Amino acid sequence: MHLLYRGISLNDCLEKASLELNLPKEKIDYNIIKKSNFFNKEFMVEVIFDYLTLDNDKVENHYLDNTSTTEEKLDNTCSLPISPSFETSLKEYGASVKNGEILVYEDIFNKNKIQITPCHGITVYINNEKCDENSQYTITEEDIITYESIENDSFRKFNISISDDCMEAYLTVEYIPKSTYKLKDSAIKEILNLEVEEEIIEFHNKYTLIDIVKELNKINVKSGVIIKNIKDCCLNGGENILIAKGTPVIDDTKTKIELLFDCNDDKSLYDIDEFKNLYSMSYVKTQDIIAKIIPGSIGEDGINIYGDIVKKLTIKNTPINVGDGCRVKNNIITSTTSGRPVVQNGVISVNPVYMLDNIDEDSGDITFKGDIEVSSNITNNNKVISTNSILVKGNVLYSKLSCTGNIKIFKNVISSTLISGGKDLNPLKESYLNTLKIYINELGNIINTTERLLTHYPNKTIGELTKILIETRYKTLPKLSTNILTYNLKQGIINSDVLDFIKNKLVGLCSFKVSSIKELYNFKFILENEFKNLNVNVIIPSDVYISYTESSLIKSTKDIIISGKGSYNSEIRALSNIKFLNENAVAMRGTLYAGNHLDLKTVGSPSGIKTKLQVDEFGVITADKAYSNTLFTIGYKQYLLERPMRNIKVQLNSHGEIDIEGLDL
Repeated sequence: MHLLYRGISLNDCLEKASLELNLPKEKIDYNIIKKSNFFNKEFMVEVIFDYLTLDNDKVENHYLDNTSTTEEKLDNTCSLPISPSFETSLKEYGASVKNGEILVYEDIFNKNKIQITPCHGITVYINNEKCDENSQYTITEEDIITYESIENDSFRKFNISISDDCMEAYLTVEYIPKSTYKLKDSAIKEILNLEVEEEIIEFHNKYTLIDIVKELNKINVKSGVIIKNIKDCCLNGGENILIAKGTPVIDDTKTKIELLFDCNDDKSLYDIDEFKNLYSMSYVKTQDIIAKIIPGSIGEDGINIYGDIVKKLTIKNTPINVGDGCRVKNNIITSTTSGRPVVQNGVISVNPVYMLDNIDEDSGDITFKGDIEVSSNITNNNKVISTNSILVKGNVLYSKLSCTGNIKIFKNVISSTLISGGKDLNPLKESYLNTLKIYINELGNIINTTERLLTHYPNKTIGELTKILIETRYKTLPKLSTNILTYNLKQGIINSDVLDFIKNKLVGLCSFKVSSIKELYNFKFILENEFKNLNVNVIIPSDVYISYTESSLIKSTKDIIISGKGSYNSEIRALSNIKFLNENAVAMRGTLYAGNHLDLKTVGSPSGIKTKLQVDEFGVITADKAYSNTLFTIGYKQYLLERPMRNIKVQLNSHGEIDIEGLDL
């Protein structure tokens, strides 16, 4: 029988065996299994013991109980339980970690392999050989296993970031304490994967409010600083914490108008810039509310985190005027008469409606200030003139129709003339346009003269030369400036780029404030845009809606829509677009011109009847099908189609040449 005893020395192990077996140490037969060393204070011996021969041994009297017989002693000895340390040693082998120490217990009988795997955070040495992290190593009780903990130095850092618009600053603070790693305790395992836990040694000093404010001063952040957020971030750390916020810009808002009548549009709320020309087919009665004005607001400049002024977006609000048939009170527009509401160039009116069954030789020509509505036909060379719109529910035959609003013909237009749209003949606007035209010319002369004078008088400033020229050579400029200011004030316009430059740079002694030729060039550009925009708005855009036309002249300042079987031998001209809606519509013979887009179905005929299609330089022509002898004109470039094609798209390419896309028919 073999028994194992553990202790801190050989003597300790033998004393344990002597006590348990009732044998003197000198009589014990043993083998040393394991010797203690510097790193492992454990000694182990194997005792060889045969209890059947125990009575033959001469046992010393001081080991025997005087009250017990030798037989009893033998019985007691025979009934000794197997040593618990022996059973544990048979079952538990491998490696473990206890109190940060790596312990190894070998299987002395089967000699199974025991392995450990080092981990990040410590450097393991086996017999003074450094081990690689995450690699497995076979170990025995005889191996000397040590390790060193890796130490992480403490550090701190902060970063201040600024938003692209310079309206916000953000702070990131990070603290990393000084730390090391400690081995976690582990049960005995045949394959032991070492694990560590981090131990904090000490924390770095934290940043203070003064530290951050000094850095903000270095980068000139001085507006909208949030002290509380800086303190919290310094104390607890944090990422992208808002520490400075400028005063936001509040832009001007546009005046809007809400229409309360049907204007054949998806929208009911319009910006002032969109509120130009709208036509209605609905009727209103006296005292009906037809629109509500939602006034725009004046905003405020902002301040960025550097303390700089951030200019607001200035909106030029054109006041909404009312014309005949309505009035405005407390931003509510009501009708003063029955009729059809309409908007022309930002002026809302209610036009009376002249309703007739038909117009023929008995009725004669018709001229009416308002809308004309015909429930049947217009025939026999009659002239119909309206200051607004014309609606015909039948045909127009051998007649001439003219109006400033929309024309809508439910059926056919044969051998007739339709002209829609016109010009806004407002005398104040015409006078203002003339003033702008003269002003732009005079300003150009001042710029050219100033540039020449600078070569002779390099010591003079631009402001001095400008003032001298206005006072001596271009004396009409102050009066023209006054006219511009007066017109805008009458229109309710107080703030605009034009007014600001005239008041701050060109009136009186302010001309001294002109600092560069570039300023004058920029102002000239602003005036040219003002003239261009107003000149465009002089034209009243109007649409024409017809089903079919033959041998007729049709002109529109906006779009022409053909909903029926098409056109034949007619001249059709639209400043914007011409669109054929019916899939079977045909455009044959004649000329079709659109400023932007000609959208057609079938053009020409198999017999090669010539049809002319034309758009402006940047326009486009599309057609489902076109036959030979169709002439395409884009700006000043022409292309004659020599073979039938389908799915056609014609426009100028980047080289200014006609590019035709499509497939052979």
